[in-house]
Amino acid sequence: MDRTEIINYIIQKNNYKSYLEIGTQYGWNYDNIIIDNKECCDVDDSYHELTYHMSSDEMFSRMPIDKKYDIIFIDGLHNELFVHRDIINSLKHLNVGGIICVHDVIANDYSAVSEVFNGGTWNGDVYKAICNLSNLNIEYYTLFNDDYGLALIKYYEYPYELQISDIRAKIKYNYIFDDNFMSNDLNHITKQGKYVLHLITEDELDSIL
Repeated sequence: MDRTEIINYIIQKNNYKSYLEIGTQYGWNYDNIIIDNKECCDVDDSYHELTYHMSSDEMFSRMPIDKKYDIIFIDGLHNELFVHRDIINSLKHLNVGGIICVHDVIANDYSAVSEVFNGGTWNGDVYKAICNLSNLNIEYYTLFNDDYGLALIKYYEYPYELQISDIRAKIKYNYIFDDNFMSNDLNHITKQGKYVLHLITEDELDSIL
C-alpha cells in the first residue's frame, strides 16, 4: 500500500473524522484522503485550496491549543529538526486515540538522505527524527512499504512535557541501512535499524491500530 491507501485505511479502521496534512505540494495525496473534515498546510502555493499558506511552525504558533485532529500526516521539509518540531507540535493537537503519520522514514538509498534537496529522490534525514522518539517514551512504529516507509506515532497523553531538542541525532545511515540498501528491500535494513525504527510490515498493521 502507498501512503494514501494506508492513511485512508487507518481513517476507516478507527472511524476518524478530522485530518491535517503538513506538506501538501500539488495535493496528490490530500485530494484522495477520504474523511469528513480535512485541512492542509504548505509554504508553496502550488495547491489552490490550502487551508494554511505558511510554514508549519507559523501555523502551529497561530493555532488555538484546543484545536485537535484525529490524524495528522507530516510530509513537509525532509530535515530531521523540522520533522521533530512538526511531531512535537502535532502531538499537542492530536485527539485521544489519534495517530501521526510521518512519510519518508525509509530512505531510497544513500544519495537520498542529504539534509538539503539536491535533485532526484529526496528522503532527507527524516529517519533520525523517528529514531529519536525512543528517547521520548512515545509509542511508535515504522511501517515498511514500497513508498519510502511511514512512521505511525500514537497519541501521547502528556505532550507538554516533551521538549524540542536542537541536538542532531548521531545515528548514521549505515546503522539503519546497509551499504547496498534500496527502499524496496526489507532484508537490507540492519538488525539495529529494525529495532530503533520499531519496524512492522503491512501484515502487522492491524495489530497496532
